[in-house]
Amino acid sequence: MSEKVWSKEFLEYEDFIVNHPNYRRLPIKKSKDGKWNWIVFGKSELGLKRKEWAKQKGRELGVDETSDGFYAKVMLEIHPTKEKPCQICGKTMSLFYLYPNKNLVKSIKKNFKFDVGKYETIRDVCKKLIANGISEKTLINFLVKKCNLEFEYEDLETVICHCELKCRAGNSKMLGPGSMANFPDRFDGFHTYNRCCRAKEDNGRHSDNLKTYTRDRRAYEYFSDGNIQAANRFMKSVYFKGKSADHIIPVSLGGVHDPHYLQNMASGDNSSKRDRLVKEDILKAVEIEKSTKTNAVSWFVLDLWNFIKSQISILNEKNLEIFRNAMKQNMNDFLNVLYEIKNLENDVGIAFITEKLIFPKHVYFEKDYNFQPDGSYTEKERHITERASAEFERIVRLTLESLDEYHEKENRNLKPDFTSSEKTEIEIICQDVKSNQFDNAFSLLANLMKEIQKREIEFVKSQID
Repeated sequence: MSEKVWSKEFLEYEDFIVNHPNYRRLPIKKSKDGKWNWIVFGKSELGLKRKEWAKQKGRELGVDETSDGFYAKVMLEIHPTKEKPCQICGKTMSLFYLYPNKNLVKSIKKNFKFDVGKYETIRDVCKKLIANGISEKTLINFLVKKCNLEFEYEDLETVICHCELKCRAGNSKMLGPGSMANFPDRFDGFHTYNRCCRAKEDNGRHSDNLKTYTRDRRAYEYFSDGNIQAANRFMKSVYFKGKSADHIIPVSLGGVHDPHYLQNMASGDNSSKRDRLVKEDILKAVEIEKSTKTNAVSWFVLDLWNFIKSQISILNEKNLEIFRNAMKQNMNDFLNVLYEIKNLENDVGIAFITEKLIFPKHVYFEKDYNFQPDGSYTEKERHITERASAEFERIVRLTLESLDEYHEKENRNLKPDFTSSEKTEIEIICQDVKSNQFDNAFSLLANLMKEIQKREIEFVKSQID
């Protein structure tokens, strides 16, 4: 970062924010060259101190610490101007989700023959469209439909506000912010690159990397079974053109990342579904299992899934939520066990997870695939390039990183519920891992997950109608 040329506007912004009373006592230092130590690692001493400061500030503001995006909410709330200049070009942009994303830009051009400017907010666009003779009612109906709002509104500004809130909550992708949240890594809580320069300056946001990130990250962080490489390829096929790829059984609950268990869905519907269990999807997954002889869920949730299938006759809304919560708790327990293993001394836990849970998936990356619209596919030999060889190394890195991220984020909302005997078993597993007895440790891990699922099933039985 030190090699970048920082814009005059951003340097002035730094001084303004650091000296603003809203950020009093938020930790920051100056480097030897007199510049503010604006950027730190989140897990550094300074980063952790910033988190503690934000938690206290959140309590003062009444922001729920267990809510999604806690730090982003706090830092937006205290920001004095709600806009910031770009580190690179100095262009000032809003921190709210007001900038039309790619799909909305295309839709605006198609419906109104209007080209959205690089820096224009949805408010700017609407003003120009009205000046061009488009009625406010037409724009209201357009935005209500595009952002999948539940109600129709008479006032355009109210609609824009509801669209912004829905996009900021992650329930629609029609609008994006001028700068993404990034606390505690950035002092003010927002990326230094604005929307105008981020795709060019941030290597992780290059279009190729973004496509890869969106199609596979969740599957890796939840250790999904299935042909993950074929699924990644399938998601790029024409079957999903103009649609969103939906896992029939959510991967966050243990569903596999596999072409057979992917369906296309309107983006709004997919956002609304999130990680819910849907009766029609369960029935569909059961039929796919029968026809393909493959499992709809990963190995560590299979017993719980089989129990749910035995209860098909009572799949009402209440019971579906009970089943979902059980699968979510099971996933949480599984990832917490892996987190403990990963953090064993001398990286022996990392070696175990890589060898026993990640490397077996390498075989999928040795092939390429031809797809049918229903997700069925045929394999073909793949020419392994240097870039292709790096794909699997990336999976290992992302999967291991995700354990830390999950533990930090999810444990605010859902705690592991291990029994005393399960805790003892986890200690034995860790001892075997430290002794390099990986096969035995994995066998014990599989037995532990069966016991956890059995406990969850008994709890579910006491709750369902």
